[in-house]
Amino acid sequence: MRAIPNRNTVGAAVAVVALAWGGGELAAAEEAGHRGFFSVKVGANAQTAEDNESGSSLGFGFGVGFWASRRWGFEFEAWLPAYIEQGDKRFRDRIYSGSALYRTASHGRATPYLLAGIGIAEVESKSEFGDFSNRYGYLQAGAGVEIALSRRFAIAPELRADIAATSVILRPALAAVIRF
Repeated sequence: MRAIPNRNTVGAAVAVVALAWGGGELAAAEEAGHRGFFSVKVGANAQTAEDNESGSSLGFGFGVGFWASRRWGFEFEAWLPAYIEQGDKRFRDRIYSGSALYRTASHGRATPYLLAGIGIAEVESKSEFGDFSNRYGYLQAGAGVEIALSRRFAIAPELRADIAATSVILRPALAAVIRF
């Protein structure tokens, strides 16, 4: 009779191999069951558009996500920039997105990742001629590095680009990540 390993044995073997390959904190966090995450972000919002609404401002956001496997995950994100002042006009694009995440190989505590997704931007513009709002869709691409501080906490510098037919928004940010 041939012995068939149970799920706990296979899971423990995978964790040992991951730790041996330098997965470190990431593998330990996954072994402890920390696949979900919540992040709070602060950064910049640099925007250029064909209607001359260009400029930069500070921004903040938050995300919530889940790692479906060691490599693949998903994140919902909201980004709320401050208004950009341009003459007598103020504007901003609030961004709500969903992105697929892909982890590349871990390097000790640092794990680089790539992301691609879609979203909706809600444009708010205020001027002497009145208030205007609009929505448009866009594509999102980016990259970052999650740096484990402990099993539950990490920081992640990242750069995201939100690309629509008439505008591009670049968003360098630093995220504080809480795993659960």
